[in-house]
Amino acid sequence: MFGLNAILLLIASAVAFARPVWGFGIIILLTSTLFHLDQYLTIALPVGYLEPTEVLLISMLAAAWLKSRFAVCPSDGIRLIPQDSRSAEIWPIITPYCLWQTLCIGLGLLRREGIDPDFRFGIRFLLSGVFPWIALWILARLSLNEGRKVFAMAYGLTLATACIHLGLQLTDYRSAMNAAYWAVPENPELAWIQEAASQSLARDVFVRALPQGISLILFFTLITTGFFILERKRIHVSLLGAAALLFAALFVTVTRSLIIALTAGMIVLVGLSSLTRKRGVGTFGRVASVLAMFLVGALLYNTIKPGFLDFWYQRVSDLAGADSAIFSEENAARGRDNLAAIAAISDYPVFGLGTARYPDEYSLRNGVPTDTHPLLVIGLVGGVPAIVLILLLQVRLFWPSLKDVLSHPLGEQLMPFVAVMVMNTFAVNLIGAGGTLNGAAIICLAIFANEMRNRRSCIPSVTLQKLDPNVLTPRTTRLADDIRALTSHPVTNSRASG
Repeated sequence: MFGLNAILLLIASAVAFARPVWGFGIIILLTSTLFHLDQYLTIALPVGYLEPTEVLLISMLAAAWLKSRFAVCPSDGIRLIPQDSRSAEIWPIITPYCLWQTLCIGLGLLRREGIDPDFRFGIRFLLSGVFPWIALWILARLSLNEGRKVFAMAYGLTLATACIHLGLQLTDYRSAMNAAYWAVPENPELAWIQEAASQSLARDVFVRALPQGISLILFFTLITTGFFILERKRIHVSLLGAAALLFAALFVTVTRSLIIALTAGMIVLVGLSSLTRKRGVGTFGRVASVLAMFLVGALLYNTIKPGFLDFWYQRVSDLAGADSAIFSEENAARGRDNLAAIAAISDYPVFGLGTARYPDEYSLRNGVPTDTHPLLVIGLVGGVPAIVLILLLQVRLFWPSLKDVLSHPLGEQLMPFVAVMVMNTFAVNLIGAGGTLNGAAIICLAIFANEMRNRRSCIPSVTLQKLDPNVLTPRTTRLADDIRALTSHPVTNSRASG
């Protein structure tokens, strides 16, 4: 399998170098759908694995750098071209966090006496938790049209993933579930995943399973719902149907943190809408219709799978017990992992340990850590400064768009994206169930951040908010109409070009 995997990885890398847009599509297909397709392009090394995400990012980075630095001109030959402002703005956002974590990982390696088995966790985090942020710069180097194609590709693959996921759950096709949700390369440290999956498939009436692309499903649920609610002139039935499909895909996972995060995102969306615009009965009617549709979908699924809502009720009731004690020894997995991580960070508060796993001497449980809070993982690598820097990075991604939403009359198109980014920062990554600060989830976040920036770049710099709507000149009126036409299709518009 080594030879076949290497050949497939080489082909994918060549495609990513030639067509970075397709490269992002390949990454999403491999890492954010189902069946763990990335395992077929993963190469086992003497220590750890060579993952396709990093290799494809390197290929796209090389292509983006070469195409951005040099251009072939018939009259002048090869000439140097300047960096545009959109990509230049990325470096101040990602550099502080990435440099700090790289420094801390290096210091962690220097502190170790010889090469111990845990050193690879620092290197692995450098590759999967630091390097993927370069995707923001690569996306910014793409044209507006190419960026929209990446976003549309992610949307299409997410809808397909949601359909297959729902089909597996509705049919209870357990013989395919193991391959769809839990199949991973042979690795003794991941044996607990296969063991837990086998027990669940053999014992449980309802199988709780998360697709790899659960972050995209969550984000697009809020995006489609947001654009449906905010649309004034017509009802996009396709948006409503997509929102229903994606919500159903979330709901059947029976994952409390996802529903809490989605609820938080909806509150942010409605709150921004109420703060910035006068809304009539129609808008609140759309909110009510979306909530009613979600409720009807849940009742319908319970009719097809009797007892499902009771199962959900039991999961919610468990929050009254140890499940909510995520910083207590009462919670045998997440609670003890978090306490051990906090103790380790307390001993190394400035530079951290340079590794994403706390040492064995801090452990309060038997076995390897499996459920450490994502922000605590950041702290293990780079201490308290790293936690502050990653929060600042996330806020800086949406802060300019948030200001436009609050002040610009055409900023409404950014509102669902701002809601997604706020939800991701203050709900998904604070609740502590997975997060989007490591691995392929960073790529997903980068795609949404880039689409938000692209749409923001379509908003004119003319301060229309200072003009009286009753005395707008024909020129400014036409300008506003042109921008609205440019962004008329809220989710997959690809007509705009750079």
